[in-house]
Amino acid sequence: NFVRLGVARALLEHIEETAQINALRRLYTEASLTARPDFEAMGFRMVVPQTITIRGESMTNYRTEKRLHSPISLSAPHSAPSLP
Repeated sequence: NFVRLGVARALLEHIEETAQINALRRLYTEASLTARPDFEAMGFRMVVPQTITIRGESMTNYRTEKRLHSPISLSAPHSAPSLP
């Protein structure tokens, strides 16, 4: 069980760093009701709630986005965050 070990945060930090190296300005996700607070704690904001239907079951999720800072220079040293 990997709950509360920081795995998701480490993965997201790596994704953000990769996005910045590639000059992306925003990240988007579709977060479940359960995951939304975690994404918000990592700097995402809700854009719009949406209802999706999968195999006849409807559920609400939330399109969220995070605006990224300036791109990371490729000459600057960088590494993937370490897991606890």
